[in-house]
Amino acid sequence: AAGALEVRAAGVDWCGLQFPPSTTIEDGGKLTAYGRVFLEGVTEQAGQGTGIEGELGVGPAGTNGSSSSAWSWTDASFNVDVGNDDEFVGEAAPGLGSYAYAFRF
Repeated sequence: AAGALEVRAAGVDWCGLQFPPSTTIEDGGKLTAYGRVFLEGVTEQAGQGTGIEGELGVGPAGTNGSSSSAWSWTDASFNVDVGNDDEFVGEAAPGLGSYAYAFRF
């Protein structure tokens, strides 16, 4: 018997930081941030899309998380379905300073 196989290009159709666009926390506090992702045929289903994983990254302000080794990435958890998107939530506890943060899927 033959099976069916679909091979997709790596990546997602859309992703982005949902909330907060910027924030201030006290030293020793945690950043809680939300990101959303869409992948056609995957995230439209109820619950976490099969194979979709998210990470919250934090790095020095003015640097690029895609290319800077100064960023730290932590696993994010599926939060909720929002329309055709999957929303994830992540936490980070950076030290004193100014940072950029982003999601990757």
